[in-house]
Amino acid sequence: MSLTNPRQLIIGLSVAALAIFFTFRNVPADELLESLRKGDYVYLFPVALIVLISYTVRVYRWHVLVAHIKPVPVGQLFPPMMIGFLGNMLPMRAGEIFRAYLLKKKTNIPFTGSLATIMIERMFDILILNILFTWILVFHSDLFNSSTTWAGLVPSNIAFSFGCLSGGILCLLLTIIYLMVYKTNLLLRAVEKIATPFPVSWWEKCKHLLEMFAQGLAVIKNGKALLKVSLYSLLDWILIIFSAYPLYLAFDLNNKTIESMLVLAVMVPIFMTLLPTPGFVGSVQAGIFVALHKIMGEDAAVVAAYGMVSWAWGLTIQILAGLYFLFREHISWRILLKLEKGSEVDLRKL
Repeated sequence: MSLTNPRQLIIGLSVAALAIFFTFRNVPADELLESLRKGDYVYLFPVALIVLISYTVRVYRWHVLVAHIKPVPVGQLFPPMMIGFLGNMLPMRAGEIFRAYLLKKKTNIPFTGSLATIMIERMFDILILNILFTWILVFHSDLFNSSTTWAGLVPSNIAFSFGCLSGGILCLLLTIIYLMVYKTNLLLRAVEKIATPFPVSWWEKCKHLLEMFAQGLAVIKNGKALLKVSLYSLLDWILIIFSAYPLYLAFDLNNKTIESMLVLAVMVPIFMTLLPTPGFVGSVQAGIFVALHKIMGEDAAVVAAYGMVSWAWGLTIQILAGLYFLFREHISWRILLKLEKGSEVDLRKL
């Protein structure tokens, strides 16, 4: 996942190009340009405000998780979080590794402990995404028209397959987390037996890794902290869902209902996960196109314009916020590359 790995960059851009081709291949260029021209871009400002509030909520959620390893002021968590968003524009979402490593350099919190807190974040996000997905299938199954396709795939099948995958991942995460938090010794004994054929040094590394993850997951035992994390996660997703509404107004979509925004909130993460392209170019547009055109029946050219503007504006906010903290922390691009190499060393040690 290196910044300087041309092979991964080429693969990521190739996937992005294919996603854009399959998404926009039947959209007339003149109609797309006309839809872009008619957009009311004053609505970009409330979108930016909602997104920035969402970032703040995520920082406070992370603060609750990190506090169980070491008390850290909220202000010290903003730079790793926002700089990590820059890394999330790379293939394989390298920003999560950036974030863990930057927190280690800034606060001396162990790399594995920081990764554990990020794993908890992802667990809550997957849980809420599964709840949204289930809600849509149970109460709004009529929205999925089996006759529509994207790149030969039926949207309902894509959503169902992703829901099963997310559910399986969630169950696996919950099982591992439960064992790490409440059955640490049992888990260590089981891993020790599995590690018997391997060198002692390998077992020692595994033991250290599991112990550090268990420390990072200790927040699970604190009911008050767990409630805070749950509420912050719920608030973050509410903000994510309603951040789409100003752009609904900007492009005057026909269906401005909560059902439409819920479908959008589910389909975009699905495509971002399936197609982790650099900057999520192509994957975001594909998710929006499937949600709003294929499922909700909005005009193809309008949705294509919406997808381009939504992706470009979201990316601009991420870049500007990340660059601001890079400059504020006096971190040059060269230093960032060194930090990336350091994180790769830590990952190899794990």
